[in-house]
Amino acid sequence: MFFGDGNRPTNYNISVDTKEDVELGLKVHYRQGDDIIPTSIDADGTAHYTVPAGTQVVDPAHNVPVANPGRAA
Repeated sequence: MFFGDGNRPTNYNISVDTKEDVELGLKVHYRQGDDIIPTSIDADGTAHYTVPAGTQVVDPAHNVPVANPGRAA
């Protein structure tokens, strides 16, 4: 796996296609902040998230240190 700056190697949802021999790991997180955990996961592995709408705002509860009106939350 390859991780970019600021992307911790935790809380990934892994999807495996054994027929094509492909594994995909995806996750959701606040821009510059904490990971967002799925609100539910279906039996087939589909993950559902509730995420903030709008632009990035200071959000100490989720470790977002600065606002950025040019970026999504």
